[in-house]
Amino acid sequence: MTGTILPNPMPEPEVKRPGLASQIIPYLITFAIFYWIFRSVPFRDVWTNLLAADLSYFLPSMIAFLGAFFLADVFSFGQAYRWFNAPDITLREMMECRGAPYVIQIGLAPLAETLFPLYLWRRKGVRISQTLSSNIWTFLNDGAAFMTAISAAVIYNFFTGLVPALGPTWLAVVVIFWGFYLGNLYFWHSRFRERAANWIANSEAAAEPATKARQLLRRAGAELLQLLRTFSVAHWHQYLRVYLVRLAMWAFCLLSNYAALRAVGVDPPLPLAAVAIPLIVLSIFQPISVGGYGGPQLIAVYFFSRLSASGTDEAKVLAYSLLWSTAFLIGRAVIGLIFIRGFWRATFPQGFRRT
Repeated sequence: MTGTILPNPMPEPEVKRPGLASQIIPYLITFAIFYWIFRSVPFRDVWTNLLAADLSYFLPSMIAFLGAFFLADVFSFGQAYRWFNAPDITLREMMECRGAPYVIQIGLAPLAETLFPLYLWRRKGVRISQTLSSNIWTFLNDGAAFMTAISAAVIYNFFTGLVPALGPTWLAVVVIFWGFYLGNLYFWHSRFRERAANWIANSEAAAEPATKARQLLRRAGAELLQLLRTFSVAHWHQYLRVYLVRLAMWAFCLLSNYAALRAVGVDPPLPLAAVAIPLIVLSIFQPISVGGYGGPQLIAVYFFSRLSASGTDEAKVLAYSLLWSTAFLIGRAVIGLIFIRGFWRATFPQGFRRT
């Protein structure tokens, strides 16, 4: 099922540029993380390990991951836009929409996140709330993909005891996540689906309230309901397809990270690596990192040096994390630069202005 796009979409408030504070805070956190880390770890030791790294396996695996990352973005997020928001979106536009903001994402991640819905709003007339709905839906399936690796690692470790730190608490996290994910899947494919879908679709059809304040409240409520729209129209095969695409991407991600670990002489237990690597990569897109630096190094040190029973040298762990983060930054920049010109023309046809 696909969404209905009106030829002349109703006026909607533009996406607001994130405030200055939300853009500065990640830099402050990243600076604080590096200040804390390098108080106890000499950067010279990290640099020595970087220079000694064996890149023979890392570089091919990283190139393969970068290709998988971009294609997974196109055929999960981009495909969701085609299914649920803009049936006429072309493959080129899907690649442009998802790939171009990588350049902005490197230094201004909060701003980059506003560009995806802004592109679809200005080029395709898709309501911002409905694009966000497709993003949330895809994020949830992406969560199922990386939690597959974490779940397998935690269950395997439960029976082998290779990493004592990955105990019952981690098992509880796994159970809670899958309970939520499968519960959500069941709800939207149960007898309640049609009633919920009609409620969401008709959220703006009722008579308008008398006062302006109540109109604004009703409008806000209707927009919030639109965040569930994709869930109300998605089918089993669409969940499965996006899940498999994201799962393949995470397989390449695990491989490239493990190759980076081995390149600097770190050999963590497989359960620990399967749990830590997804969290390290996810932190790149959170407000505790800038360009892939900050959060990944903090989490890497915690898991591979302090949580690991082997007590791996922190300088080697930091060398691994900086190696992988730098390669990921360069790869995203190259992909983004390929598509940024067309993206910018479509999103800002009259030049950039504050939105």
